Amino acid sequence: MLTTVSNQPKSLDNKAFKFTGSAASRKYIYQTVNVSGKAGDAIILGGWVKGDSVPLVSGRKIHLHPQ
Repeated sequence: MLTTVSNQPKSLDNKAFKFTGSAASRKYIYQTVNVSGKAGDAIILGGWVKGDSVPLVSGRKIHLHPQ
């Protein structure tokens, strides 16, 4: 389940999400970012994640993955 977060800093209103449910299930969210420029231009993306601890299992990870 994906819900908006209610206890984040005011500057993040409507910009933060919280995943809930089983730690064993895969969850994801994505955003399309339109960019412009020419070949060779550098594009910098940034973001953050916060994870509350769950039992460690091989292969479990939290990451930002630009594609």
